[in-house]
Amino acid sequence: MWDGKSGCLNVSVAENRAVTDLVLSKLLALDGATPFTEDSIYYQDTRGMEGCRKAVARHLTKLAGTEKEVDHEKVIISAGCNAVLETLFSIICDPGDVVMVPSPYYATFKFDLGCRSGVLVSECSGIPKGDGGSPSDYYPTPEYLESTYQRILSSAGRPPKALLFTNPHNPVGIIYPPHVVAAMMDWSDSKGMHVVSDEIYGGSIFSPSSPPHVSLLAVSESKHGRVRDNHHVVYAMSKDFAASGLRVGAGVVGGGEVMEGARKVNDMCQVSSHTQLLVEGMLGDEGWVEGFRREQGRRVGVRYERVKEALGKGGVKWVEAQAGMFVWVDCRGLLREGETEEGLNERMVEHGVMMTPGGSMGMEGEGWFRCVFTAVDDEGFEVLIKRLERLGELRGEPEKGGNPLDGLIEFPARMRIKVVGPNDDGFVEDIKRAVGGVVDVEADKVGRRDKGKWTSVSFDIEVESEEVRKRIYEAIDKDERVKFKL
Repeated sequence: MWDGKSGCLNVSVAENRAVTDLVLSKLLALDGATPFTEDSIYYQDTRGMEGCRKAVARHLTKLAGTEKEVDHEKVIISAGCNAVLETLFSIICDPGDVVMVPSPYYATFKFDLGCRSGVLVSECSGIPKGDGGSPSDYYPTPEYLESTYQRILSSAGRPPKALLFTNPHNPVGIIYPPHVVAAMMDWSDSKGMHVVSDEIYGGSIFSPSSPPHVSLLAVSESKHGRVRDNHHVVYAMSKDFAASGLRVGAGVVGGGEVMEGARKVNDMCQVSSHTQLLVEGMLGDEGWVEGFRREQGRRVGVRYERVKEALGKGGVKWVEAQAGMFVWVDCRGLLREGETEEGLNERMVEHGVMMTPGGSMGMEGEGWFRCVFTAVDDEGFEVLIKRLERLGELRGEPEKGGNPLDGLIEFPARMRIKVVGPNDDGFVEDIKRAVGGVVDVEADKVGRRDKGKWTSVSFDIEVESEEVRKRIYEAIDKDERVKFKL
C-alpha cells in the first residue's frame, strides 16, 4: 500500500525492516559458506536437525535467563511460530476444547489454534484494569483468570485446557515481571492446565531502562528445579531476527507424551535442511548475534523515541513500550461523537496510516490501535513520522477547506478523494461535475457507497500538483451539502 509518494503506509504487520541490511548480509555470507553434506538432502529427525536444535537451545538459554541450559532434546523446529502453536495445541487439546488468552492479544491465535485443530480461544475480559495508559494495567491477576475460568466452565460445561500468553506482550509492547508470570503459572498449575508462553519477541528489547525478559522456562525452573512437563515456550526467527520469510519456529515442549506427539505431528511442517543449516550458522556465531542485538535495539529504540515525539506533537497518547517493534496508541480522543472504531480506522487510512484496530485484538473499549513502526523502510518511516505528527487533525468534526493530507503528498500523484454528503442522486452527479471540472475523471474510477441518509463518493484520479489538488477541494467546498471530505 506504500507507493513512495501518496500511498497509505501499512504499519499493521509486525515485521522489522529497520535491520534488513544486517540480516541479509549475514544470510548471504552464510549461504555461500554453509557446508551442504550428503546427509542434508535426505530425511531428518522430525523434531529438526540436531545441530539446529542445539543452536536454538543455546540461544534460548541466553534469552530465557535459566540457570540450566535448555535441553535440545525438548526443542522442535517447525515452519513458523504458528506451526509450532498448531502442533502443540493439537496434542494437548481435543477439538472443541478452550484455551484462555489474556486480552488484548495477537488476533491470529484464533486461526492458528482453530483452523485445523478445532481448538477455541476465549479471551479473558477485564483487562486493562485501569484507564489502559499504564503497563501495569495489563498485568493478568489470578482473580482475573479465575473469573474467565468460571465463565468458560459454566458455558462450555468443561474446564479450559490451557493458558496462552505472549511475553514480551503483543500488542502493548510491555514485559511481564517475573511475579506476574509466576502468578499465572501457579494459578494454571492449580487447575491442572497447560501453560504456553509465546516469547517470539524475547530478544527484541530496545529500551535501556526496560526490565529484562524473564522466560516461563526460568520461572518454572526456579520454583520446581526443572521445567515442568505442562510448561511450554514457543519462539521464532521472524521478529528478533527480522526473518519471517524463512519460516522457522521453535518450541520448547514439555516431555513425555507431549514431546512424543510433537515428534509425530511436526513431520507435516518441517523446515528444509538448507534453511536449518542457515539458522544453525547464524545462531552459532554468538559474536555476531550479540552485535546484531545491540544494533537492532539501538535502531528500534531511535525509531521508538521519534514515534513518541511525533505522537506527542499530534496530541495523541500511548502506553510506554519496553520491547517488540510497536507502540500501543490511545486514539480514543480522535473518535467523533457516535463514531465507531471502524469509522476512525477508515479515516486513519484516508490520512495515510493503516494501523491494527484494538477491537480486532480483543481490546475492551474502542479507540486503541497498534502501530508497528518498523514495518516500513527508512524512507517510509520519515513519511510515517510526518503523518503521526498530524494525527491530531483527525480530532473533532471536520472543517471545510481543510484536508489531513495537506503538505504530505509528493506530486504528481495518484489520489483517492472521498466526499460524504446526503444520499441523493443529484448530489452525487453534482460532485462528479465539480471534480470533473478540474481534472479528467474516468467513469470506472468513481465509486459510491450508501449508508442510511449519507452517501460516500470516491474518486481515483491523477493529480499533477498541489495547486490542482487545492482547486479540486475548492470546487467540492462550493457545495453546501458536503458533510466532509478526505
